[in-house]
Amino acid sequence: MWIIIPHGTPLYISKCSVILYNTQNICSVIWVKGGKAGIRRTAMKVLMKPIKMIAWFDENGKPNPVRFNISLPDESSVTIRIDRVIKKHEEKLAGNRMLVFTCQSVINNMERIYELKYELNSCKWYLYKM
Repeated sequence: MWIIIPHGTPLYISKCSVILYNTQNICSVIWVKGGKAGIRRTAMKVLMKPIKMIAWFDENGKPNPVRFNISLPDESSVTIRIDRVIKKHEEKLAGNRMLVFTCQSVINNMERIYELKYELNSCKWYLYKM
């Protein structure tokens, strides 16, 4: 369930945690376990790595990401399934139009929030922040 609070920060409520994501790219996880509560804040690191993406396109030509494959430094690769697209918007960076997707996936048994970018001119996908 998503709730929009007055200043616009989306909240995702799961069984044991609440994930807050704000415009400063800081993810706060508030968790409750055994009657105790805690908060963890993490900033996303800018990566801007090219990725191989599987996506479907609607009738207007807008992409919807499904899963992506990223190469690791040890020359292996890992495939990540996109569980949820939290936010989607368009930005213009140095004259290049890009679609930015804020997504959520379970990676190594942890729920992670990250950003993907789709460059409209070259049709290339990037893992922008994680």
